[in-house]
Amino acid sequence: MKKKSSKRKTAARRIRTFCFVLAAALAVMSLTSCGDADEQKDEAGEGPEEEEGEGPLIGGFQIPNPWTDCEDKAAAEELAGFKINAVKELVKDCDRVLYRVMKGEQTILEAIYYDENGVELLRVRKAPGSGDISGDFNVYTENLVACGEKMSYELGGYEKEKYLKARIDALDGSGDPYTYSINVPEERPLSGDDV
Repeated sequence: MKKKSSKRKTAARRIRTFCFVLAAALAVMSLTSCGDADEQKDEAGEGPEEEEGEGPLIGGFQIPNPWTDCEDKAAAEELAGFKINAVKELVKDCDRVLYRVMKGEQTILEAIYYDENGVELLRVRKAPGSGDISGDFNVYTENLVACGEKMSYELGGYEKEKYLKARIDALDGSGDPYTYSINVPEERPLSGDDV
């Protein structure tokens, strides 16, 4: 009986030792794998390679940029499959325009207008259909909504007649429905007449 009891104690001691070693190894592995990227160095003294791109880092992963930059307006319109225009009065101070297209569930053509210092003055988006494509999720205290036979619009801002966002649903020249969005910085608000 002593032999069986002794064998059981030895087996139990081995199992406890194995579990302790396993737990210690797991703890060491988790501590070394959770270090900051700057602290993780390889033998050459360099950290892990980072991929370059324009998308934001979320949860340590870089999200791909969904926008395709285009050389000019014609290339953007060809990629999108439709045309875009901006009101000349709104873009008269602009020095440079970036055209880009996002294809997905809904194709969006975007024109971003900059002044000579590279400061964004105006962002115009157009897409087939209706709905808000602005990407602006601010809650504005001043809102103006108007509906007509061929066009409806919604303006948002913080002061009356100083709007920062416009969403327009309209029929284009061929009668097809399109949605537009216009966003401007606070320094260059839109009025109802601008829209």
